[in-house]
Amino acid sequence: MAWKCSGCKADNRSGSSDKRNLSLSAGEQDLTAATILELKNIVLEMKNDLNESIKGQQFVSLEYEDMKKQIVELVQEVKSLKNEVSDLLNKCAEKDEIILRQEERIQDLETTPETETLCYQTDIEAAHRIPTQRPGVPKPIVVELRSRKIREEILRKKKQKEVFNDVIYSGEGGKVFIMEQVSPKIGYLKYKAKQLANRHNWKFVWIKNGKLFARKGENSPVVKIVTEENLEAIR
Repeated sequence: MAWKCSGCKADNRSGSSDKRNLSLSAGEQDLTAATILELKNIVLEMKNDLNESIKGQQFVSLEYEDMKKQIVELVQEVKSLKNEVSDLLNKCAEKDEIILRQEERIQDLETTPETETLCYQTDIEAAHRIPTQRPGVPKPIVVELRSRKIREEILRKKKQKEVFNDVIYSGEGGKVFIMEQVSPKIGYLKYKAKQLANRHNWKFVWIKNGKLFARKGENSPVVKIVTEENLEAIR
């Protein structure tokens, strides 16, 4: 057994400790390399997932834009169809007005055998009473005249002098209304126009030659009412 001084022994012990430290550092380096590789793989996987997510979002965005385009096209198509339907309804109403131009309507004329003739019998093509929703009120009479000229003459004369039941026959006094016979559409628009006119203090709502008009005052511009949208002018 060889003798060594205490200093040499201390140096030997220090060298052994350094070797152990170097060995631990190498192990830590291996662990760090493995961890870095694992982190790289995780980052790469996350990147792939992100790319897939971006592609999915782009696909959804394209689908959304395509749907928006289709919706816009459908809205335009619906508008076009609505315009076509409105045009067809207006044409039907115009045809009804042409047919009704030789007709007039007499309202609140009571039924009696003593009723005098309002015009010459030869002027009348046909006449009949129609149902009414007002109970206890005489049914209106629709008179088809032989020409539009005869109808206009009767309407002109009735403006000059009001006609009453007691003028036509001996009975209870009551005003008789003589007016143009119009299509159901114009009749409905006239009803709505009068409601709005009363609400907004418009003085005039009238029908001439199957056309509906309204005016707020004597010097106000005339509003022609063809559709429900035109009623918005009565404000």
